Amino acid sequence: MTKPDNNTQEAPENKQAYLAGRLQDLNLKKVWMLSFILTSVIAIGPLIFFALVDYDLSRKSVESEAVLRTSRFTSNTWRSIAFFIDERKMVLDFIA
Repeated sequence: MTKPDNNTQEAPENKQAYLAGRLQDLNLKKVWMLSFILTSVIAIGPLIFFALVDYDLSRKSVESEAVLRTSRFTSNTWRSIAFFIDERKMVLDFIA
């Protein structure tokens, strides 16, 4: 004669009551909420991360372009004025 293990449970006589108790332990609302939150974080997390990275990159690009245009405009203006003044100096030197 063998002794029954203490860890094993005997199957209940009323299977529906057993299943109802197991479903109550399962708590489907919590499972659904957890799966919804995990899916949202996995889907929206990278989207937010890459949006922030792209925003920073776009901001730096626009700033760099503005500085480049301003420096080019300043350089072109400086060369035009310098050429104009040199031209007038040469005319004055030629006359004098």
